[in-house]
Amino acid sequence: MKSTTVADISQCLLNKARTEQFAGYDPFDGLNSSWFKRLPISKDSTFGLAWIQLFKCSPINLRPWLGVPKARNPKGVALFILGLLEEYQVTKAPALLTEAEQLAQWLVTQRCDEQIWHGACWGYHFDWKARAFFVPKGKPNVITTVYVSRALHQLGQLTGRADWVELALRSGDFIADHLLTQNEIHRYPMALSSS
Repeated sequence: MKSTTVADISQCLLNKARTEQFAGYDPFDGLNSSWFKRLPISKDSTFGLAWIQLFKCSPINLRPWLGVPKARNPKGVALFILGLLEEYQVTKAPALLTEAEQLAQWLVTQRCDEQIWHGACWGYHFDWKARAFFVPKGKPNVITTVYVSRALHQLGQLTGRADWVELALRSGDFIADHLLTQNEIHRYPMALSSS
C-alpha cells in the first residue's frame, strides 16, 4: 500500500487549482446563484441568509445546479502565492516564481478603488450576508486585504518588485483610515457596513 505524503497532497491540490485556473467555490458564495437573483424573494434578508446556509450545509455541492459560477477569490489566490513561495524556497524552481508573479498581476487588477478607500484593499468576489449585515461584492475587508498584502509584499521582496511591496504597504492606509477605532479593528469599513 502506497503511503501518501503531505508533499503528494500539496502537489495534487496545486495541480487541481491549476486545472481550474485557480477558480473555485467559497462556502459563502451562494448569493452568486443565477437562480437566487431571479427569485422575487431574493431581497429578503432572512431568505438570503437561509440561502447561504443551504449551500454551506448541504451534503452535496448545489452550486453547479443552481448557477453559482466558479471564480477566483483574491484571498484564495493570495494563499496560493504564499504556498508557491514556500515551495520556491525549497526547490528554487523558477517556474514557481513565474506562476506567482502571474497570479500577483491578477491580484493587482482586483484591488478596490484607492480614491474611494484611501489605500490598497481587496474584497470578496461575491455578495454575502451575515445575521448582522450584508456585504456587497467587492467591498474591501481586513482579512482579504491582509492576505493579499502579505503575498504581494513577500513576492515583491523576493523578486525585487518595489511596486508590489509599496502596494502591499499602502494597505496600512486603508486599515488605519477605515478599520481602526480607538479600541478595536473592524473587518469591514464602519461607514458602509450596513449597506
